[in-house]
Amino acid sequence: MSTKINKRISMIEDSLRVTLPKEYAKFIEEFGIYDGEYYEVYGYDENIKDIQDYPCVIGATKRNRAFYPLLPQEIMIHHDEYLNSIVVLNCENGAVYNIDFEERKEIATNFAEWFKWLRDLEKKIDGD
Repeated sequence: MSTKINKRISMIEDSLRVTLPKEYAKFIEEFGIYDGEYYEVYGYDENIKDIQDYPCVIGATKRNRAFYPLLPQEIMIHHDEYLNSIVVLNCENGAVYNIDFEERKEIATNFAEWFKWLRDLEKKIDGD
């Protein structure tokens, strides 16, 4: 892993006081953030001007901890506009959850599974 990538991961882990699951760390290494045609996945790279704002995982997580019942080991990785809820990654067990103001639902056992589902969904929307 390059020094640049280590800095990305360290920035997230130090700011949010978590240890990233390997699948999400790999995503940070490969993508930084994902700005697809229909979906955005929050992360971190050197091009983000304000880490306290979207699409930075640091800003997204810190902003939403006040409104949603996030556990200390959870980070916000996506906003589901259709369901008006947030998608979080639990950095201890690696699972991905959809959270609204009243309910928490596991939607994937790990980040890689969820990200694959999201990209497959984009392909279906595009008709590929």
